[in-house]
Amino acid sequence: MTILEKLGQGTWALVLGMVIVFAALFLLIVAIVIMRQAIRLARSPKSEKDAPISEAPAQESDEEAVVAVIMAAVAAMGGAEGTRFRLKAFRRAADQHAWSRAARRSITYL
Repeated sequence: MTILEKLGQGTWALVLGMVIVFAALFLLIVAIVIMRQAIRLARSPKSEKDAPISEAPAQESDEEAVVAVIMAAVAAMGGAEGTRFRLKAFRRAADQHAWSRAARRSITYL
């Protein structure tokens, strides 16, 4: 076998290997896109028929519940009995990037 034949076989093996690798990458990309679409469909909101009719009273009670939970957490962290706390104001954290939410969850569940 001459050097030219060996070079031709090596080139053929290189091209075939690259085609296989890029075909596998393409299949992975297609699989990820399909999974992303499936997740979006699973998370999509329900139809308007399933939505509650009046949301304003529920939202007010949710805010009251949030205030109660915050006050309970502050009281639990205060430790000393007889210490009085008063919550003057609160605001919701802006929905930020996934890393921020993950950090906030990890701190919350300590």
